Amino acid sequence: MFIQSLNVNEPISIDQVEALMHVGNKYEVKLMKDEAVERMKDAGLVSELAEYKEVNLELQRSIEYQEGLVFDIINIAVKYRLREVLPVAFLVACPDYSRGVLESRSGTLSRTARDIWLRGREALDSKKDRPFSWVDAYSKTHDQCHTVMNNIKKGIQAVPFRLRRLLYKWNDFTEEFGREGADTYLNIQGLCKECRLACLKHVTKQRKLTWEELPSDFGLGAWRH
Repeated sequence: MFIQSLNVNEPISIDQVEALMHVGNKYEVKLMKDEAVERMKDAGLVSELAEYKEVNLELQRSIEYQEGLVFDIINIAVKYRLREVLPVAFLVACPDYSRGVLESRSGTLSRTARDIWLRGREALDSKKDRPFSWVDAYSKTHDQCHTVMNNIKKGIQAVPFRLRRLLYKWNDFTEEFGREGADTYLNIQGLCKECRLACLKHVTKQRKLTWEELPSDFGLGAWRH
């Protein structure tokens, strides 16, 4: 069988992924369908928050990278109703997710996929203030921390909007903004231990909420695992 010729340690083309789904679906070969889905998940398009990491399709090793790969994956996932893959795939397809500039190629999406993508993008745009909502989750009894947080608020105005920050852990914020030499340095380490803990708890709570809402943002219902 075709599935037996695949080396799980080697990437395969997106055409092979689609062939696995097509043949597996047509002839009800679960092994082939599972292989295709696992390839997508191994590329970072997961359905569990505990498994989620910022997705970089150029660096993953399960599917051969090509320009517009995320849109090709979305088209396949929409066609075969792979709701366990679609939420993160749609998120990654949004230009504001990328560290650099991800050119919008929504014209390569099927009409159905494009409609879902645009709907979700609008929903995510409405949450653009959520990534830095932790600035209000601190103890106002500490004058020093109050001053630090006010300075952070001023600095945030210079930070461009990035959707990937909706799913940041607290350590992601400290790594990107809390180190000397960062493009936009925010003195996060200037907060006391108690206030940093308050921010950590807030970020953790908001991150979980964002993840739970992600499928419904794109009109996909609840997570399917």
